[in-house]
Amino acid sequence: MCNYLVHMDIQQLTPQILTVAGLTLREAKVWLAMDAHGDLNVSAIARFSGLTRPAVYRLLVGLMEKNLIASRKQKRRVMYHVTGAKRMLDVYRTSRKTFTAHFQKCAEREKPDTDDMGIRVYRGKDIAKVWEELASLPKGSTFYRYDGYAPSLSIDRYVSDAYRAAINKKQIERFVITNAGLRNRPFKNRIECVSKIIPADFDVMEFGISQFIYNNTIAFVDFTKKIAFVIENPAVAGYQKKVFEFLLRSLKE
Repeated sequence: MCNYLVHMDIQQLTPQILTVAGLTLREAKVWLAMDAHGDLNVSAIARFSGLTRPAVYRLLVGLMEKNLIASRKQKRRVMYHVTGAKRMLDVYRTSRKTFTAHFQKCAEREKPDTDDMGIRVYRGKDIAKVWEELASLPKGSTFYRYDGYAPSLSIDRYVSDAYRAAINKKQIERFVITNAGLRNRPFKNRIECVSKIIPADFDVMEFGISQFIYNNTIAFVDFTKKIAFVIENPAVAGYQKKVFEFLLRSLKE
């Protein structure tokens, strides 16, 4: 190993390690051959790297453009040597900056499941996490729920027995506004405290949606598309709570 790398006190380099600096595996093999054996001509580089001479010629061009190797004439031969660890570190830093800049742009284009506004998105079977959050509420808490889906729709896959047990054990108070079909449906494990219905002559309220209001949070669950949006915002949650309470008082038993 060259003195530069020995003084760095690093483990033995491999071609795979050097790819983090932006080298290809074959470029790394050529560089390591010279790093280990000093000045080499093309024939020696081919022998130590395990590559063919035509391949070595092509790879030397790229490595010289990156200033990772240099050449000098020794009698009638052209000898090649590495330019040192400092130059390799410079190449690595440039490669890292390019990598970081590229993927930062990619990340900006992506839609995260969580953002700085306190919005979480659950998809598929993960929408059950909404009920898990409700089950984690402190004892004596209260939450509000709109149920607007058809009675034929089963949501048992999302509402676990553990949720029902936690709700009952913690004596969590629930207020529900729903449609006539769900209100009259014979629930096996009814866990509602107070529920009222939207009159059928106004709307059947079968949109495949449930909405929850709890603490400083609002959760919208779309059973049709199997997606849930959970929004943590005290002002919005407080506003929705007031609207719910007004509507609850306005509806007939």
